[in-house]
Amino acid sequence: MDRKKSFFCNALTLMTGTAIVQLIPLAISPVLTRMYTPEDFGLFAAFMSFVAVFGMIATGRYELAIMLPKKEKDALNVLALTTVLILFCSIIVTILMLSFDEQIASLLQNPNLRYCLYLVGIYIFFYSSFQAFTYWSNRKKQFQRLALAKVTVALVTGALSIIFGFFTALPFGLVIGALVGQGIGTLLYLTVILKEDHIRFRWITRSRMMRNASRFRNFPKLNLPHAFSDVLQANGIVFLISTFHGTSELGAYSLTMRVVQTPITLIGAAFAQVFYQKAVEVYRDDEDLQNFVKNSVRRLFFIGLPIFLGIFLVSPFLFGFLFGEEWKEAGIYAQILAPYMFIKFIVSPVSQLPSILDQQRTAFRYGVLFNFSIIVFVMAASAISHDMGTTITVMSCVGFFFTLGYGFLLFNMTRMKR
Repeated sequence: MDRKKSFFCNALTLMTGTAIVQLIPLAISPVLTRMYTPEDFGLFAAFMSFVAVFGMIATGRYELAIMLPKKEKDALNVLALTTVLILFCSIIVTILMLSFDEQIASLLQNPNLRYCLYLVGIYIFFYSSFQAFTYWSNRKKQFQRLALAKVTVALVTGALSIIFGFFTALPFGLVIGALVGQGIGTLLYLTVILKEDHIRFRWITRSRMMRNASRFRNFPKLNLPHAFSDVLQANGIVFLISTFHGTSELGAYSLTMRVVQTPITLIGAAFAQVFYQKAVEVYRDDEDLQNFVKNSVRRLFFIGLPIFLGIFLVSPFLFGFLFGEEWKEAGIYAQILAPYMFIKFIVSPVSQLPSILDQQRTAFRYGVLFNFSIIVFVMAASAISHDMGTTITVMSCVGFFFTLGYGFLLFNMTRMKR
């Protein structure tokens, strides 16, 4: 009973912080959509796509391994290893962006993107470091610190986005606001860790880092390609929309995803962080992991059902009312995507089970099949129909059925372990 109370108290702490984090950009969206054009939102979406793709590589997925060692000195060396990888990758990405900025902007038919590419490496350093610090705090069950750090990023990002939109006519105000907000949040996070954990830094040695790198080699070997294919799929869709449908449609799609993914990041992501920490404990103690997963999925179903049903029923009207008539089409896209996002809301929080059960190879194969399929179907729909609504419908159908299948696959993994 104490474990259940602990799980839900921790989940509630994270969900409260995540709720604030998600409600801030959602609350200011009606303001931002009147300051920035769909093209500006499209520029921001393209920039964040590069961050997501390269940011995934930066950590080697070792941040997930921070939770796993029994000894804290091993976990700290995994954190140090992750930080070194992030710094190295950020430098390489910066050099690449400086070398190929014109070619990338030309390929995506977005001239303003060129100037934003120079900032990708810096953003990756802040963002990926933030993710690593988050897992360290999660391991130490410092959920209040974790929630506060995320709220800080959201507040600074939101405030600066409005300031740049109000006082300047720059199309990349959203990009600068996000960069500065992420930077401040990460530096504050680092300050707290240095203050509280600096005595333990003597545990960090090159030999321990290399030993843990070898011990958790399946994360860069299997988990990274799987996660990278997921990110490549999501951001490949962004690049396809930009190429086939233009920056304006990309901006509409970007706003759509910001809204329909809010429940996933608001509730699902917070639930996932606590689920991962608790699932590791359940598995270590040889308790009933399958029953724990079943109960978690059941709760997510009943939480998500009214939310996504509401999105399905009222989003076309709501988008036009809140964001302005030029954004009404984005509401139609939200309606089409609602079933897919609902099943994703349920499955995503438990999708880290393969890392716990050492079933990463199976998850990787399924993930590659799904990501390859959805990219092919979206590309075919875009090339044949040249209609954004058709493209979104195809994406939603393929995503729904593949994600449902993945949910059954994850549940079967827990059954095999029993």
